Amino acid sequence: MIKFLTSKLLWVGIISFMLALLATLPISFVLSYLPKNIPIQLSQVSGTIWQGKAASVRYQNIEFGQLNWDIQPLSLFLGQLSSHINLKGEQIKLDSDIAIHWDKTLHLSQTQAEIEASFLQNFKKIPAKLAGTFNLNLDSVVVKIPRKQVNNRPPLPLIQGKIEWHNAQVLSPVDIPLGAYRLVLKTRDQTQLGQLNSLDAPNAPITLDTKLQLDQKYDYQVKGKIKANKQANALLKMGITSLGKPKVDAYIPIDEKGNLQKLPFLANF
Repeated sequence: MIKFLTSKLLWVGIISFMLALLATLPISFVLSYLPKNIPIQLSQVSGTIWQGKAASVRYQNIEFGQLNWDIQPLSLFLGQLSSHINLKGEQIKLDSDIAIHWDKTLHLSQTQAEIEASFLQNFKKIPAKLAGTFNLNLDSVVVKIPRKQVNNRPPLPLIQGKIEWHNAQVLSPVDIPLGAYRLVLKTRDQTQLGQLNSLDAPNAPITLDTKLQLDQKYDYQVKGKIKANKQANALLKMGITSLGKPKVDAYIPIDEKGNLQKLPFLANF
């Protein structure tokens, strides 16, 4: 009996020592053993694995800003690894709870973010220069983490929350003020649903009211209506008129279907 208790206490001591070691292990020590070719680079790191910060975060040579994290070790007993993160840069600010589940899904909750529209052009060659600010208030984001992509398509994230684009503007190839918009996102049966409306109508350049649907195959459907108001400049009015013939109420109906990845400027997303 004494031998059994001694052995048990020995293992408890070893486990306690390992947990204490991990809790105090400097993050800089861990990063020194990571491969040099990973797409994310952290600089001027301090703290531990569980709680620390990096003065600079770069992804594929794109600067994001300062990152702070606070991982909850006890979440491991719930089958997930949970952390609170805060990112603060010149063009992006983000605050979110993030969890990686053992079922290979990534969950973000209570996400608040402010992103300059110009920041998005660091990732893809959008055929226009954009301006304005995106404000994100997302209750939930769920992303599957597959071992490999199917047909070169990443899994469709399922998002619930709200995104607003304020002071929206196209700066080039021509300067077109667009106003402000709100996109409310919901999910149903692994399908992403959205309601996109212009804000401040009828004082906005455009009055827009549409419903969106996007499935896991990236097939989309857009239904709604749009019209240009007197505040719209000539180029914007011309572009909206080209969408179709206005009805009696001056709105042009929208009813489009297709595949998101087959659109020319989104083909590589």
